[in-house]
Amino acid sequence: MSDRFAELVSAAGMLVVADLEYTSWEGALEGGWSEPGQFREIVQIGAVRLDAGDGYAELADFSVLGRPTINPELSDYFTDLTGITNAVIARDGTDLADALGDFAVFVGEDIVLSHGHDDAVIADECAFKEMPDLLAGLACLLRARRTGKRSRRAGGRALTRAGRRPSPT
Repeated sequence: MSDRFAELVSAAGMLVVADLEYTSWEGALEGGWSEPGQFREIVQIGAVRLDAGDGYAELADFSVLGRPTINPELSDYFTDLTGITNAVIARDGTDLADALGDFAVFVGEDIVLSHGHDDAVIADECAFKEMPDLLAGLACLLRARRTGKRSRRAGGRALTRAGRRPSPT
């Protein structure tokens, strides 16, 4: 852990570790989701709040299912990867605005640590759907380097409320 990140976590006392699941298809990752119809939509947001001052003890957890609208039918590849089915989304899924709003409330002012570019996935989907990005105030503080062959879970991004919105791209 970098000294700067350790100082931030120590000062905050709490951090949220979050992960997104978003629509995907066989080969989509390798192709950068560039094939027609391969738009990444959030299907699940999961997170835990940890107490950095108490050995990273878990204080609370959060999970919400989104309901994709551009690609409302989940691919077999996605279901095999995550176990999330179309039936579960039909029963328990919510719209993106509600899912992000609930997540923003859960996060509050805590530091957020997330793998890869989850913040960019949120920003892209909000921009595409012409809705406000309720998490746009999150700014990148740290990115861990990917290592080894199975680096999908090795990276990370630390985010915190920055008090300003990033400029539109």
